[in-house]
Amino acid sequence: MNNFIEKIKKIFAALLSVFAMLFSFGTENIAMDIQVSYVPEQTICVEWENQTGAVIYSPRYSVEKQTAAGWEKVAFSEHFGFNEMATTHYPLQGGTFTIKSEEVFGKTLSAGTYRFNFEYGTADGEKVAVQEFVIYTAPDAG
Repeated sequence: MNNFIEKIKKIFAALLSVFAMLFSFGTENIAMDIQVSYVPEQTICVEWENQTGAVIYSPRYSVEKQTAAGWEKVAFSEHFGFNEMATTHYPLQGGTFTIKSEEVFGKTLSAGTYRFNFEYGTADGEKVAVQEFVIYTAPDAG
């Protein structure tokens, strides 16, 4: 019975990997999952995993909003920016971080379609992975 469960777990993990790869917007396989929360404040939780099989370095992040004119970069607040990380991320490594909109952008982001850009370097040069997400109108607290 344990052997059967282990096989099912491996099959399920493989299916999830294929699903993530099929719906990845990146040119390389950096898997990203983005969740937006509104309570008690607007936060954007980004979970990412390096599935390229290559060492990546100097990750940089930005957010853009889709407008009628195209994609426009969302400015960081005057006192905040994503600096390059000082560490190198090895294959299959990743991380999770939470963006507090008020702190990072100086405001709550309005409803709309956004994309999170994950730029990084490899031995083959600079790459970018992109994941779109939607922010809805925040539910009323009352």
